[in-house]
Amino acid sequence: MNIQTPIDPAPPTEGGASRYRLDFDDYKFLWDACLHRVYGKTELLDGIIYGRPMTPADAETRRHRITLPEYLLLWNGRLHAKPFKTELINGTIYQMPADGPLTSRWNGAINRWLQLSVTEDRVVKAEQTLFLGNEWAPDPDHYVFPADLDEEDVTGADIALLIEVSVSTLSFDLTEKAAGYASSGIREYWVIDPNSKTLYAHRLGDDGTYGEPLEIGFTDTVTAQHIPGLRLRMAELPRIS
Repeated sequence: MNIQTPIDPAPPTEGGASRYRLDFDDYKFLWDACLHRVYGKTELLDGIIYGRPMTPADAETRRHRITLPEYLLLWNGRLHAKPFKTELINGTIYQMPADGPLTSRWNGAINRWLQLSVTEDRVVKAEQTLFLGNEWAPDPDHYVFPADLDEEDVTGADIALLIEVSVSTLSFDLTEKAAGYASSGIREYWVIDPNSKTLYAHRLGDDGTYGEPLEIGFTDTVTAQHIPGLRLRMAELPRIS
């Protein structure tokens, strides 16, 4: 079998996010639902589907990238019953760690700060799936968008601020997710590391990338660029010390 070398997804990070390995029942579910229309032959190797397209006749076998419609089918058919959260990141399903006490405390403090600080012309969402393209369905911890938009109509460019609280997924959030959020047009992306009490502020440049983030200390103040008057000093968050 002649397999094109795939671009490996990001490796498991800090005991946090890891690639979800499809099992045989997942594979069969997707084959019956949709893959039989795309591939003449498929195989499941180490939890990854490889397939040879029906056309052209000399097509090489390649790693199959999970699309949003396939992910939603799999979620409704199988993944919703799993005892863990999943996200679709760049055509790969990731298994995400459960929130521990530190994550929950920081997420609660950030959500309360946003709800009290953001005006009524904007909506604050927490842990709601964003559909950002054909291979992207992350579940950000927090994001803010205009109140005149329905959730299903929100695009990356509509989001004024997105925040991830990264106790065990810091490397993943600063690399794989940052690249995806930038390519989706999200103008400002903050990653908060409760372990070091550091905030990494990413701002979208004219070239469509974030570049190096600004590192904001626990007692410093960061100002949101696209939400007038919104400022955060982590040391002032309730129940955070």
